[in-house]
Parts: sequence; structure tokens; C-alpha cells
Amino acid sequence: MKMISGIHCNVELSYASKIEHDRFPETYILIEGEKGSIELAPDFWLRTTTESGTHSVKINIPRYGWADEQYGVVHASIVDANKDFLKMICKQEQAETTGEDNLKTLELVFTAEQSARDNRTIEIN
Repeated sequence: MKMISGIHCNVELSYASKIEHDRFPETYILIEGEKGSIELAPDFWLRTTTESGTHSVKINIPRYGWADEQYGVVHASIVDANKDFLKMICKQEQAETTGEDNLKTLELVFTAEQSARDNRTIEIN
């Protein structure tokens, strides 16, 4: 994807890949920039790397007795999303993620699928 700023983004996403060490539903992310990188790695390690070295922090995911342990990270995110939504309802504040944000995400997903299906670049404004 080419962003308005001219930056190019390469996104690979799969829920069904057959890989040796599948850790579903964990999500791994690697973002590289001019001054370094940030990575969300297996077991929820967050690594930031710059010229001065790598700083690693283990992210602790809350566990809930009612949640399936295999999907604990998913349930933890749902709890926080609902807390944010409730705060918005009670205090009339803007939620961190809005319906407008979700519609933009859906547009991106559907456009990416169409781009792959048609084997062409599609511009999104």
C-alpha cells in the first residue's frame, strides 16, 4: 500500500497458514522505520530496536476465569473495548475506536481483496 505521505506499507495477514510453530490467536507485528523497528513477538514480547540497541518488555495479558485460556488475549481485548465503550456512554466522551474508524477499516479490507482479485492498484481517498 502506498500512503498519502508516499510511504509504502507491506502487510501480510493470515489466519489459516500452516506453519511449524503456530501460535494462533497471537498476532505478530513488525514495523520498520528510518530510525529502527518495533516488534510484537511471540509470548507478547514488545521489542524496540534503534542504533543504541534493543529494549524488550513483556506485555502481561490479563486472565479471566470465564475465558477460554486458548483465547485469553482475545477476551482481554474485548474487556478493554467494552470498558471504553461504557465510558463513552456514561460520560458522553469519544471512544478510542469509533464506528467511523471501523468503517474505514472495512473499506481497506474490501478494497485490498478487490485489488488482489483484479490484480490492480486501487486508490483510496
